Amino acid sequence: MAPINLKSLVGKLNSVCTRALEGAAGLCMSRTNYNLEISHWLLKLLEVSNSDVQAILKAFAIDPSRLTADCMKSIDRLKTGSSSQPLLSEHTVNLAREGWLKGSIDYSAGRTRSGHLILALLSDQSLSQIARGISEEFSKITVDALARDLLTIVSDTSEAGTDVVDSRPSG
Repeated sequence: MAPINLKSLVGKLNSVCTRALEGAAGLCMSRTNYNLEISHWLLKLLEVSNSDVQAILKAFAIDPSRLTADCMKSIDRLKTGSSSQPLLSEHTVNLAREGWLKGSIDYSAGRTRSGHLILALLSDQSLSQIARGISEEFSKITVDALARDLLTIVSDTSEAGTDVVDSRPSG
């Protein structure tokens, strides 16, 4: 696969996802983890009230506190000891890329929302294995139902209507 322009990819995230990714980087550094993993990003996305993630959890009867605890357990298992700035793990980059593809192709979105990330996380075979390794709570989400009903589920979140795109070329 061709190398991806990370700056452009991160630039496709909406403000909720961008702030969560920045928070995840801070968490990763504070815990001296070597790579920013999906569990770091998920944990920070779970902290955002009235987000797509929260709406999806509610729609599929997932306990946010249990998912948060599972994310923390996953982070606790990661290697520590890094004194340098963490890198985005390959899985995290794949999640951002797949989220962008889901959002832009399947939903004609100009920005990647946290709902697109969750759908991508559970739709992609390798990412879904990672998700279920983080928490069995993800098995409560039916991917087909999420894909079909996503726009309805997330219609009233803080991320709705934040799909404004800067038309300037990135890079």
